[in-house]
Amino acid sequence: AGTTSGTAIAGAAASGVSFSVPYSGGNGGAHGGQTINSTNISGLTATLSGANFANGAGNVTYNLVGTPSGVGNANFAVNIGGKNCNYTVIVGPGAIGAINCGSGTSLGTLTAASAASGVTFTIPYTGGNGGTHAGQTVNSTGVTGLTATVATGNFASGNGDLTYVVTGTPATFGTADFFVNIGGKSCLYSISVSPALGVISALN
Repeated sequence: AGTTSGTAIAGAAASGVSFSVPYSGGNGGAHGGQTINSTNISGLTATLSGANFANGAGNVTYNLVGTPSGVGNANFAVNIGGKNCNYTVIVGPGAIGAINCGSGTSLGTLTAASAASGVTFTIPYTGGNGGTHAGQTVNSTGVTGLTATVATGNFASGNGDLTYVVTGTPATFGTADFFVNIGGKSCLYSISVSPALGVISALN
């Protein structure tokens, strides 16, 4: 029957997150508060300051600090006034509000039948929540043979960029398309692949 205020995000320091648990039968006496470390999802600490119980019904409110280690249920063993219960705070994933492939930029060049070297593309996003993302590996379509990878990391709090490293050997020339899908948002980014340089075996 408790309530959580604020949102806990994996990989982001808790800010403005608390939970309140109701009680009944308070006698107005003092309690010393409690500090609880989370289990299942580690990294969070819930603290209740010392105060007095109400006469009758009331609530105890725990404030959270720390950085949750992952997505899932962070469990807290509440034990106060001679009574105990388990309270769960749901920890959400890293996420973004929008991603814009149309404003992305590429570095390096791709040539048919030549291994990619030093090729990256960077895509801006908005509305990052500061949480952890698992990265992404995406194979090219259109022109096949390429793979783009962004490493595991954290989104910015607000606006930021994601940089994908391109490896592999494009099968032909044309347009290599990459379906970017991360943080709950997706878009299509395209890179041009140049024809291979013409060669001859000899001049007579």
